[in-house]
Amino acid sequence: MAAAIASTERGSTSTPAFPATSAVEEKSEVITGQPHFSLMTAAELMSAEGEFAHSDFVEQTTGADNICERAAVCAGGKIIVRKTAENGVTCAVGKLPVTVVFERNDA
Repeated sequence: MAAAIASTERGSTSTPAFPATSAVEEKSEVITGQPHFSLMTAAELMSAEGEFAHSDFVEQTTGADNICERAAVCAGGKIIVRKTAENGVTCAVGKLPVTVVFERNDA
């Protein structure tokens, strides 16, 4: 999340735009007590469609060639900030679709 906050400070997006956070299962020991957090398998991440930054190191380590961008897409987002790295943390930001439903109240 540190890289996501750094992106926010640079003006890429705003904090309320982070309703969900995702990572690969291998990182489960570093994430504790985070609300709206989901872990994904390498197979789930690799099922994401699109063009993603590739890392041989990440692929050898986790089984997925990219974590942050693929996780953003698997969570239902459209990538608005590509892979960003800072202090050993990578982050990508995906924008989730917003649906507004108006209900008519004839009372």
